[in-house]
Amino acid sequence: MTGDASRAILLMGGCGYLGGRLAEALETAGWTVFLGVRRPPERLPAWAEPSRVRFADLADAASLDRACTGIRAVVHLAALGAADCARDPARAHAVNVEGTRRLADACDRRGVARLLYFSTIHVYGAPLAGVIDRDTPPAPVHPYAVTHHAAAAVVRARGHGLWGEIRLSNAFGPPRDDLADAAHLVVNDLCAQAASGVLAIRGHGREPRNMIPMPMVGRAVAAALAAPDDAWSHEAWNLGGDWNPRMAEIAELVAERAAARWGRRPRITFGLPRPDADPPALDFRSNGPWSRDAARDAATRIGEIDATLARHDAAAR
Repeated sequence: MTGDASRAILLMGGCGYLGGRLAEALETAGWTVFLGVRRPPERLPAWAEPSRVRFADLADAASLDRACTGIRAVVHLAALGAADCARDPARAHAVNVEGTRRLADACDRRGVARLLYFSTIHVYGAPLAGVIDRDTPPAPVHPYAVTHHAAAAVVRARGHGLWGEIRLSNAFGPPRDDLADAAHLVVNDLCAQAASGVLAIRGHGREPRNMIPMPMVGRAVAAALAAPDDAWSHEAWNLGGDWNPRMAEIAELVAERAAARWGRRPRITFGLPRPDADPPALDFRSNGPWSRDAARDAATRIGEIDATLARHDAAAR
């Protein structure tokens, strides 16, 4: 390994949607980023420099030992997605929980100073509503959330070094490359639909969400990794945006930006009638060793929607 070992980071799941965007942000912030991946070389994106790719399989302890060698901090993004967790909860536990246990053990054996685990806002239950802050007790329901909460407990129990847990809300923005699957994300899905001229929302549109543009996630993670040791004393950090819209508001903004870009406004449809009373609003409150900037969040929100729409220019013609 070349470079400053004190700036060496391993991104587990480094070529996924979050991984690709975080790798870019952390490189810009001056970190030496290594990508922990399971993909064969021919399935790697063009931006993944071969010397920075390390094969790392959560089912293979030896590969995790090799990947963690010479690394100061591990950012753990590798996990089974929500749909796969629902289809096979046993596999979800094997990958998300036992795989995390193997990774934490490898971090201990290789002297990794910090392990940052990416969890989800959904550990707080379903449906999400009201004020959710660092004092809100977790109440996971879906296998995706249940296994993330259990995996975070594994990280908290690690024997050496410092740990952190990020409970991330709904990130959005274009993927770094076409190999990263982001089509299931709310904003990304709506941007793809906008090219067809219709935004079809499955629900009634009054469902509350918390949304955070990907550059804000990258800045927060870079700040957390640069923070002093005593900042890593919290049990968990919530990471969300300053935007707590309802689904119809998200669709309206995407339609507005699509109209500005393509000269025609997509029609918005709803799968369910609007309820007599709106569900409670959501107020997801972030905490962590990073600064908040609502003005920057709002400007970045528009930029990420515009950049995501741009990926569908050809389909919109």
